[in-house]
Amino acid sequence: MYIEQGQYQKAEILLKEALTEDMTYAPAHNNLGLVYYHLQQYNTAAWEFEYEVKLLDNASEPLNNLGMVYEAVGQYEKAHGYYERAYKADPNNVQIIGNYARNQVRQRKRNDGLRELLDETILREIRTDWIEWAKEQRAVIGK
Repeated sequence: MYIEQGQYQKAEILLKEALTEDMTYAPAHNNLGLVYYHLQQYNTAAWEFEYEVKLLDNASEPLNNLGMVYEAVGQYEKAHGYYERAYKADPNNVQIIGNYARNQVRQRKRNDGLRELLDETILREIRTDWIEWAKEQRAVIGK
């Protein structure tokens, strides 16, 4: 709740308290990572997401979040690896599909895989800005 409201310091306090009770509670690590991500504390965010990946054996959400962290700091190739792993773990997750496609566009990768990701984004996404973006990118790379 606090994260969605942008009250990151309150969320951080509560999440740290939760983790003092149970350091292995993976969702708290993910949410704490999101707090740090929004605060642009990317090293700390990455640590939280990596810890969750270890706890949940390569779960798609923290892998996707790690991709977002590395993309935010301009490490697109490293982000690509995390998005690819997240996509393999959950190929129907629209957020992962869109993030994976965006990262490939940023790396100027023009291939059939990107076309498929953009097509999936257009078909499945409900956010109009993402649909329009995917349509524009699809038009750029063509057939």
